[in-house]
Amino acid sequence: MKNLKFILPMLAFVLAIGMSFAFVGTVDPQFDYVDTGDPNNPLAIPETECITGTQFSCEVQLVEGGIEYQVYDDKDLNIEKTGATKDTVIKYWQ
Repeated sequence: MKNLKFILPMLAFVLAIGMSFAFVGTVDPQFDYVDTGDPNNPLAIPETECITGTQFSCEVQLVEGGIEYQVYDDKDLNIEKTGATKDTVIKYWQ
C-alpha cells in the first residue's frame, strides 16, 4: 500500500505529460493549402470542393496555362486532399 501511494500519483503525472504530446493537428475548414516550392510558407486558398468518392489527388491551377499544384488540407502539407476525378484540375484564374 505504501508503494501504491507513491506510484499512483507519479503514474498520473507521467500519463498527463504523455497525453499532451498526443495532440493531432486539425484541418482548417476555411482554407486549403498549396505547396508552391517554399515548405515554410504554403499558399492558402479558399476551401476547394473536389468531387468526393475517388482516390485521385485534388489539384489547382492558379494562372491560365500555369503549373498544376497538389492541394493539402493542412498548413504543414501532410494531409493530401483527395476526391478529384482523373485529369480534373480546379482553375482559380477563371
